[in-house]
Amino acid sequence: MHRDFLLHFIPLVVISVVTVIVGLEAQKYLRTERIKIRAVNVVAQQQRVIQTDLAAHASDALLVGDIIRSGQVVASDRHSRQRLFERFLVSLSRVKQVYDQVRFLDATGREVVRINVEQGRPYAVEQQYLQNKGTRPYFIKALQAASGDVIISRFDLNMEHGRVERPLKPVLRFSTPVDDHDGHRLGVVVLNYCGEKLIETIKRVGESGDGDSYLINSNGFWLIGPTLEEEWGFMPGREHSGHIRERFPELWELIRQQDHGQVVLGDNLFTFTTMTPTRHFQGQNSAVYPHLEETESWVLISRVPMDVMSIEYFLIGVPLGVLTFIGLGIVAWLWSSARYREHLATARLMVMATRDGLTNLYNRTHFVHCADREIQRAIRYKRPLALLLFDIDHFKKINDTYGHDRGDEVLRMLGRHLLAICREQDVPGRVGGEEFAVLLPETDHEQAMAVAERLRQAVEKIEVSVDEKTMIRFTISVGVVSLDRELPDRDFQTLFNLADSRMYQAKKGGRNRVVAG
Repeated sequence: MHRDFLLHFIPLVVISVVTVIVGLEAQKYLRTERIKIRAVNVVAQQQRVIQTDLAAHASDALLVGDIIRSGQVVASDRHSRQRLFERFLVSLSRVKQVYDQVRFLDATGREVVRINVEQGRPYAVEQQYLQNKGTRPYFIKALQAASGDVIISRFDLNMEHGRVERPLKPVLRFSTPVDDHDGHRLGVVVLNYCGEKLIETIKRVGESGDGDSYLINSNGFWLIGPTLEEEWGFMPGREHSGHIRERFPELWELIRQQDHGQVVLGDNLFTFTTMTPTRHFQGQNSAVYPHLEETESWVLISRVPMDVMSIEYFLIGVPLGVLTFIGLGIVAWLWSSARYREHLATARLMVMATRDGLTNLYNRTHFVHCADREIQRAIRYKRPLALLLFDIDHFKKINDTYGHDRGDEVLRMLGRHLLAICREQDVPGRVGGEEFAVLLPETDHEQAMAVAERLRQAVEKIEVSVDEKTMIRFTISVGVVSLDRELPDRDFQTLFNLADSRMYQAKKGGRNRVVAG
């Protein structure tokens, strides 16, 4: 009996043990590979967020430059225009809430206008306190740049009177030259972007990974380091701070040899990539990013300790069946939750990039992108397509009478009704303040007119409550254009301009109506 038991028991034990060990090793390998892939994705996502941030703030700098050019702040009657310009910059700083200073310097480097922000409250600095910044590198580089370029300074700490400001204030300066209509250089716009905002964003994206996120400059000094004391070692008075070679010398040597990579060094998995967005920014609708001076580049680093990737083998003592069941369940849950977090983070970024935050409709940029694609498809395959363009009648009166909160609620209600009416293939968007558009693929002229009329009638029935006794009711004026009937082989801008013209015909005709060709 004993011999028979051993003949059956020993092989079963061996098979079970081998199965458990092989399974655990396989699980460990898969989990390690998943963490490696996720680390690469986190670093790539951080890079995309940084590039998006740079593009957005470069757009702000170009916008301020365009306003200066159109308003001629330095013209002979500049006093009254300068006051209006100051109020605009104060409003920009209050709305954006990311700029510590907004300035316009003339061609000599003298500050013409400077907006400071203290405790979240922007204000215009009085003329007697304005300074000359003609010797500062960010001014000199921008003054020598081509019109339309945006120069981004190195990422450093703000300095006042030759000393690092306390508490430490990370800053990026977005500078762009401003020319008048004759090509004469008027000066330079400088936006001081609060670098702490960028640091917070990088760390927040890094939280979707498994380790720590770091950022160094091209010289290897910490911008986001293992500790606060090690950061900004290249700044005056911070020479005691750390350098990456002091903590991770092998990683520093690898970074100096290649732009990106993933490697296990000691007890850590490192994933890194070098980013230097050196192309020129060409406007808000461009797909490229602003010029970054070539002497500055950043390295994004993810560090995952090896103990995060290890499997605790004491779980082997659990019975084979239960261990296998629980192990598979844990792996599936970890895998699904990790992918869900990645998907959720990507979806949030996609929504931020493509959706209007108030109405949940497509924003203008994404609407134009989708419209161009659908129009080309319709032309290629000779399919019908229509465009509706409409806005709210007397919307300014609603805002003036009931306030902007009620006006926003009107826009939200209109957005909800528009989404309810649209089909899955339709493209609804908010293309202006109170201006909306709907692209209708596979829709001929008669069908488009029916949709426009149905929308107009639905809007007539919308009621927005002000109080128990007062309801806001409003109407829309709609312009309709059909590609199949009127504009074969035309582009989106032609369709949009014609729809806009018909929308204004509807307004001139008494509003609350649909006008087509």
